[in-house]
Amino acid sequence: MSVQLDRQGVVGIRLNLVGLPIPAFDAEPWPALLKMMADLEWQIEVHREAKDLENVVGPLLRSGVNVVVDHFGRPDAKLGVDDPGFRYLLSTGSQRRTWVKISAAYRNGKEGAGEATALKACPMLRDNLGLDRLVWGSDWPHTQFEAVENYNKSRAFLDRMVTSAAERAEILSKNPAALFRFQS
Repeated sequence: MSVQLDRQGVVGIRLNLVGLPIPAFDAEPWPALLKMMADLEWQIEVHREAKDLENVVGPLLRSGVNVVVDHFGRPDAKLGVDDPGFRYLLSTGSQRRTWVKISAAYRNGKEGAGEATALKACPMLRDNLGLDRLVWGSDWPHTQFEAVENYNKSRAFLDRMVTSAAERAEILSKNPAALFRFQS
């Protein structure tokens, strides 16, 4: 079944682990699933607060899968880029199997705190993971933020965060094409 899904263009799964226990990645069914995903070169997209990234991303990387971390790694609003979990995320860059979605900064703190963190985090992520490991997403439909967020606002923030048109083109086109194995 997994080979058939791969042939049909599936390239990974998403784990929204916010508010859930951290899975025991060394207990079934995880080892078999992770091996299959590594063999197929699939990715696991992770949505979890930064404080838990080492316990989530670490085992996934050790299993050989590619990992995409959502929302700048969800650093704590008070700690921002000094969050130890965010610092751990930066340390994974040398493996070249970690990508980060630089989207939905508003999820990382109220009253502009998330956006302020994103403006500091983006160059750090670029420098530590590589520009080619950054992707953007609109986060539409902005669940739980529908009243204050929209696509145009999210897209405008990307322009503010990444001022180079050439870098934005990579983040918006080249990088996701490689990550999602899009072939023209």
